[in-house]
Amino acid sequence: MKIEELEAEVLRLDTRSRARLAEKLLESLEDLSEEENARLWIDEARRRDVEMDRSPDTGRSADEVFREAIKRLRKSSFDRLGVVGGPVNDLSH
Repeated sequence: MKIEELEAEVLRLDTRSRARLAEKLLESLEDLSEEENARLWIDEARRRDVEMDRSPDTGRSADEVFREAIKRLRKSSFDRLGVVGGPVNDLSH
C-alpha cells in the first residue's frame, strides 16, 4: 500500500480513532535515536526549503507565527478555565 492510499484510508476514520492513531504514531517517534531525530529534522528542513523556493509567497514571518501561537495558547488557557473571551488580542504583555 502506498503512503497516499494509507493517508486517505486513515482520514476516513472517525475523530476518536484518528486521535488514537495520532497518539500512537507520536509515541513511536519518541523512541528515535538522536541521529534518527536529527536526520528527520534535516529532511523536513530541506522539504520546507524546496517548498519556499517554489512558492515564496506562501511563507509567514516569524512575528506572525509567534503572534498566532501566543493568541492560540492564551485562548486555549481561557477555554480550559471556562472564561468567555479574554485578552487574546492584547499581545503586549
